[in-house]
Amino acid sequence: MIFFSCEELPEVTPEDLACSPISNDQSQLHPKASEFQAILESPDVQALVGGVLYVSAEDGYWQGAWGKASIEQNLPMQTCHRFMIASISKVFTATVVHRLVDEGIWTLADPISQYLDADTIKRIANADQANLRQLLAHTCGIKDYYTTEFEMARLNNVNNNWTQEEVLSFVFGKSAEFEVGSTYGYSNTNYVLLAILAERATGKKMAQLYDDYIFSPLGLESAYYSGFDTPIPTGTASGYGQLYERGLIWTESLYQDEMKTGDGGIAINAWDLSKFYQGLANGRLLSPESFEAMSEWFATPEEYHDDIFYQTKNGNGLEYFDFPSGYAWGHTGAVDGFLSIALYFPESQRTIIILTNEASLQEGRITAFEAVMTEMFP
Repeated sequence: MIFFSCEELPEVTPEDLACSPISNDQSQLHPKASEFQAILESPDVQALVGGVLYVSAEDGYWQGAWGKASIEQNLPMQTCHRFMIASISKVFTATVVHRLVDEGIWTLADPISQYLDADTIKRIANADQANLRQLLAHTCGIKDYYTTEFEMARLNNVNNNWTQEEVLSFVFGKSAEFEVGSTYGYSNTNYVLLAILAERATGKKMAQLYDDYIFSPLGLESAYYSGFDTPIPTGTASGYGQLYERGLIWTESLYQDEMKTGDGGIAINAWDLSKFYQGLANGRLLSPESFEAMSEWFATPEEYHDDIFYQTKNGNGLEYFDFPSGYAWGHTGAVDGFLSIALYFPESQRTIIILTNEASLQEGRITAFEAVMTEMFP
């Protein structure tokens, strides 16, 4: 039996949700400002608790917010609000991994056993054979820690306060999904391992590595990775979801466990997330060789394809989306309370980011995305 939120969550105050407006925002000067605003006012989008849309192309950028950053405090969403971006964090982690290659600390061919202790290697199937590239590409066969056991443990405690190593324990003794290098199978465990390996290879915590290699060089003022100090940063929108028959509930007790691992631990606003993608695209973060390695595309099995975002290939830290209007690279993200998508179209140098603080309804995000695609690629 699940006793969700038997402990009371700490009250969120307006001060906890305060964020500084983006300075000199020129969104209203965009030639399609009214069209983008109309997308946010559609019924499907308005049905969500709230969110932020960011788009950019050769004619400039536009960003807008809708709904609430907090239902309890009745606070409107602003474009400066941070969101938990869940698996989009994997692109940040992969960037750190490739940066360490650029600095000669390791190579993608290095076996992960070189950086793991013998006991961990023994407990995780395929850890004795996999290399860094296979972790990045999800081709190592290591089981995903997102098991029923993991979900039950999250639901039964307001704050598990897990370490990355404790998250790994959910795959101890479990069989591998497939032989190393034989196919593709998405596993969050791979990026938990990559964060642990990066820390051990450098002697620095992931919070420091993100800051050294990404946040500070690009001036990403909203970007945040908590580690184990303050799980939810000030200025982060509250996340909401549907749990059984309880209706729409505040899900902090679930997503705060995501703040501590390399597979989904970053909070950021849409403005800074776009700057990160631009930094990747224009070579400010990685050598040309490392970005090329990051985007070494290979086809994924049919079961991973969909008819909405058209993800058909994967790379070593990026996903490939094959739209009729041209391909995009980037990632999607989902965690209890938040849904997100951030794509960059290299042929047209366009960016689309949609961040929402409700994980119950897919329709609003899909409606917004398809309408934006129509406006940007008529």
